[in-house]
Amino acid sequence: MTWTDALWVVGGLAALALLPLLYRDHQLGIKEPPPFEEPPLPTSAPPATAVAYEAAFRQLEDQLKSLTDVDTKLGVAIGVLGILMAAFIGANPPIVVKGIVGPLLILALRDAYRGFRFANYRYAPGYKGPLAQAQTSANLVRWYGFLAMAEAFESNRHRHTLKGLFLNRSVATIAVIVTVAIVARVFSIA
Repeated sequence: MTWTDALWVVGGLAALALLPLLYRDHQLGIKEPPPFEEPPLPTSAPPATAVAYEAAFRQLEDQLKSLTDVDTKLGVAIGVLGILMAAFIGANPPIVVKGIVGPLLILALRDAYRGFRFANYRYAPGYKGPLAQAQTSANLVRWYGFLAMAEAFESNRHRHTLKGLFLNRSVATIAVIVTVAIVARVFSIA
């Protein structure tokens, strides 16, 4: 190991130590939502229950599809990062490029991984069992389902925001890495 490689390692570790200052995740309020509490069994349902149920079902379905799309994009970002890491290791760039690109690669991979961590979404819980045993009307079952889906939608909203944030950070970091590589190539640094 040469002294320049040692300097690159120390610079990369110092950059990783400063990551919390750059991103300030503590200000995002990243924490798990409280556990799902099933709403109490309703005794009566409003007149427009069927319409509310269908709207809530479509809204939750769209949200879950959007969450799946973000997961797919995060997977693509991780794949691109893998290719960039392989190219970075194979190219053996100068110390300046190593000092800039190395920590950025680690940062982007960290953000993409953190986006994947928020994967336990809330689907509408199984609400039909208790109501079917209670011999209630179909309208009352739909109303209870509406309440459960509304709770699931609100619970997923925070995760959706965080996943989008981590995806945006990863893509922005990939853009910076590619820009640094292009600039290094144009100015004959690499």
